[in-house]
Amino acid sequence: MTIEMKMDQRYEQGKNEGEQNRDRELIAKWLQKGKTIAEIAEDLDRSEEYVKSLICSQE
Repeated sequence: MTIEMKMDQRYEQGKNEGEQNRDRELIAKWLQKGKTIAEIAEDLDRSEEYVKSLICSQE
């Protein structure tokens, strides 16, 4: 694997981690406001399973 490929891979990994962190913050905020998991999933344009997995990883 070349250095450029490793850098691209690391960039994508960091981007994904950043998106998940942002989603965790939004989920926590919306749960406090009383939104349901289904509403949050729709707002994030993600599955309910994705939202549930992020909620579980926060605990």
